[in-house]
Amino acid sequence: MKIQILNELNNTENFVYNENFLQVISICGDNAETFSQGQFTTDIKALKREPNKVQISAWCNAKGRIIANFFIYFDSQQNKYFLILSADLIDDFILKLQKFILRSKVKLNKENNIFPLIKITDENTLILNLFDSKNSKNSNNSNNSNNFFSRDITNIRKFFFQNGFLLITKNLIELFTPQMINFENFNGICYTKGCYSGQEVIARTHYLQKGQAKRGLVVFSFDIPKHIDNQTPNIPNNILNENSEVIGEVADVFIDENALYFMAVIKLTYDENDNILPLQTLYINNQIFYIETQKNYVL
Repeated sequence: MKIQILNELNNTENFVYNENFLQVISICGDNAETFSQGQFTTDIKALKREPNKVQISAWCNAKGRIIANFFIYFDSQQNKYFLILSADLIDDFILKLQKFILRSKVKLNKENNIFPLIKITDENTLILNLFDSKNSKNSNNSNNSNNFFSRDITNIRKFFFQNGFLLITKNLIELFTPQMINFENFNGICYTKGCYSGQEVIARTHYLQKGQAKRGLVVFSFDIPKHIDNQTPNIPNNILNENSEVIGEVADVFIDENALYFMAVIKLTYDENDNILPLQTLYINNQIFYIETQKNYVL
């Protein structure tokens, strides 16, 4: 999944902004880099070495379970890190992260006047722009973001599913480790930078599983007419096999005109050649789902 940051917004066409989908937090202060490096899963210092780079990163608890994942970008002009994450996590994220600042010279701010704009290009690239509603040329009207930007996130959500990217939302907090949602696919874990929250568990999992993940993120699609009653399951929700054994959890659901898609974290089984064995049916809430296709995003 390619990601680009667009610093100048000359054309708002095809950009999406929905305040219920993504929002922005900034981290600044003399110790912002050191603090972030000690909390998040990626090499935050690399953001200053590589201008306009966007990372996909995460903040985990001590057990290595993800509290939030996000896009993170360093703005050299403002000397701030900007985090773009699920809107329903913003307030809790700030409240929890604030407790770890202690005497560090770090400030966390909810950026209510910055709109995270997002669009998908024909080259399958995700473009981000942080639209400052106070300082933009259109500031006279920008208080109503609907004047400029579509609110329809359908294509963005479909892009996430196509690329196997699970955005952690409030009901998924602390359920999965980064490896369970295939975070390595997005360079979302740095194993060489030293300590950070949850690092010991995450590193041990990486070196012990030796290329065979026990659980991983898989995207399933189902032809809607063959789906029993067209009802989507709650999230998260257990997935059972034909023996009524729990094999995973539904993490996200998406529906388009033709199909129902599940993003699920499931137990993985392998054949003698280390190939992951596919599933034929799933049982969720006593409903049978006959799998049309499944795409595995495990490295």
